[in-house]
Amino acid sequence: MVYITKAGSEEKIPVPVDKDNLLPLQILERYFPGTAGLMYFEEDGTEKRPVSFDESMTKLVPPAEGWDNKLFYVIRPRVSSRPATPMATESRPTTSFEQDYIHGFDWVKPFLFYIDEETGFKSCVVSLTPHYLVTFRHGTHLSYIKFSTVVRVVSISSGKQHDAVVVHICEEENYVILKSNEEVVDRECPRQQCDVMTQFVVCGFAKGFPELTFIHGTVYSTYPFVYENNGKQFGPFIYGTAKTSPGDSGAACFGKSGLMALNLGTTTMPKKLHDEAISEAAIYSPNNYMIPVAYYSFYFPDEDPNPSSRNAKLAPGAKTQDHADLSPP
Repeated sequence: MVYITKAGSEEKIPVPVDKDNLLPLQILERYFPGTAGLMYFEEDGTEKRPVSFDESMTKLVPPAEGWDNKLFYVIRPRVSSRPATPMATESRPTTSFEQDYIHGFDWVKPFLFYIDEETGFKSCVVSLTPHYLVTFRHGTHLSYIKFSTVVRVVSISSGKQHDAVVVHICEEENYVILKSNEEVVDRECPRQQCDVMTQFVVCGFAKGFPELTFIHGTVYSTYPFVYENNGKQFGPFIYGTAKTSPGDSGAACFGKSGLMALNLGTTTMPKKLHDEAISEAAIYSPNNYMIPVAYYSFYFPDEDPNPSSRNAKLAPGAKTQDHADLSPP
């Protein structure tokens, strides 16, 4: 049993765990509708810590010391504080992005690159600055070695090729930073904050399609989801509603004014017994999971005369420490 403190009072609500001592998010939502997860304070009361998710991202894993002797609190997605009105929800003017999110997207293409893999498929790469690019870590990119692996990136808009070296690998957040000695673009990629309900477009190669594809989605939750696998934590990630496929790994997620996130994959239905799986499949709806651009936007001090300005752009929950300085190799 997990005891969760009710907001605005000292009342503690008991919530049952399953036979594996995990707390299904579905159960938690019955007691606290709209919840995105749990957090608790360290014993000295000074540091908040999120409760990790399991690999399926559907169940909460107990802290290392267990569920006992901790004060747990519900975390809810951040939403606008301004109440919706009939004018705001029914009669507001639509933006050009909402009317046609593909038309006029040529300004995005200069920042989109790809790697021709030996498998015959294209891997997505995004340029963040004139010299730095980012791609995913899993799959074909697991063989990459820091300061050793050199890959050839190809511009989608011009077809020009550049060699780029791997200068940083983040296993937990599933991305790789590349650096080209040549300028691959002439300016930084514009960036946009990831907020709940913000619309975006995934620019990738859906289902291995050889040409660029566009998939529409909305930010589902900005709570920094973390999951555990074999005792190791992965994340934090955020959720979107885009129906992505393997060819969209590493794809740029653009909002109407800039790059919001890097797409990393799709959630999968948790493992269940056969009869339970049939029932679950009827209602299960996968989400794409992403890492906001703010998580890695401060990696380029040699290209920003005021590096502290990047940290000011970080989204709530983003990490701002324990990352290596990416000086030239």
